[in-house]
Amino acid sequence: MEEGRSSYRFGTIPQPRSLHKVTYSFLCLVMVCLAACASSATTPNQRPTVRVGKGNRLEFCQYAAANGSTYGPNCKLKIDDINKAWADVSDVVIDGTFEIKRTDPQQRASAVFVANKLTIDDGGQIVTNGNVLFIFVNEFVAFNNASIVSFEATTRKAGDGAVQTGVGGIQGITGLPGPSGNAGVSGESGGSVTIFANNFSGPLQINLPGQDGGNGSKGRSGGSGLRGFKGEDADSGPFGCNHAGGGGGPGGNGGSGGVGGAAGRGGDGGVLGFFYVVSTSVDPPRNPNVSLEPGAPGSAGGGGDGGGAGEGGLGGNGKGFCGGGPRGAWGSPGGTLGSGMAAQLAVRGSAQLIKLSSLAKVQEAFKTAVGQ
Repeated sequence: MEEGRSSYRFGTIPQPRSLHKVTYSFLCLVMVCLAACASSATTPNQRPTVRVGKGNRLEFCQYAAANGSTYGPNCKLKIDDINKAWADVSDVVIDGTFEIKRTDPQQRASAVFVANKLTIDDGGQIVTNGNVLFIFVNEFVAFNNASIVSFEATTRKAGDGAVQTGVGGIQGITGLPGPSGNAGVSGESGGSVTIFANNFSGPLQINLPGQDGGNGSKGRSGGSGLRGFKGEDADSGPFGCNHAGGGGGPGGNGGSGGVGGAAGRGGDGGVLGFFYVVSTSVDPPRNPNVSLEPGAPGSAGGGGDGGGAGEGGLGGNGKGFCGGGPRGAWGSPGGTLGSGMAAQLAVRGSAQLIKLSSLAKVQEAFKTAVGQ
């Protein structure tokens, strides 16, 4: 072994007591740090995120149920402080469809949707179904083909009038008119969307057209006319004819076909309010790109077919020296009462785009919306 060098295996040489204390203290410090890091990882102050994947749907009331500390029964907000609302709710990322549905088929829903950060990815959409929607977000980020729409393609048209199944015009001497067709259902309006964003960025399509009206159904056919009465039989005597057979009575006219059902009126275009505090991408009318067109009226139902003409009555029978009577004239076929009434045209919706001076204005609007 060379002079000045020593060789030992770890643990073979006794260590000073002071070194043991330093090592022990260091290990305790490391363990405390690791425990603190583990604690922050398991209970982070990180906001939960609700993601609606492509091809999936999330209804507003489902979202409200998931944010139960903020929303109460019937999907209603329980607080009127915007900062507390943003602190309590999830961030939301929409790749699929976020939908507002009615809880009562006879009444529009009114939804107050709150998210700290709302992201609508390419192809993601919010569908209002013509309801009333308020959106309050601290940050709103939209990408290409992100949209807010009133109706999807499958619900863009209101229902057609039911097929008239009532009894057609009753057959008579003159047939009775057929029942009218049923009117098409009037389209819903595009509803109302009001957006308050503290910070907005990205391209956004907002299409709130009214729903197209339904088509009226066709009127029912008129009743057919009856065959005319048979003429009186001839009377023949021993030396000649007392009188010939009488002529048959005229056939009854056919009844008119029922008038067609009225066309359903298209729904009025929706109403948009877009309010923001900060944005580098708002550039009307290109961004947001807004469409508030009225719905198209439905088609009027066609008139029902006219009833058939009644046959002329048979002439009276001949007898002996007497010939039979002539057959009566046929009635006329029924006409039609024509198509149903056309619908009045719907009107285009309206929009306002306003830059707010401060978040306080958003808070004021929030309290008003929650109080409804």
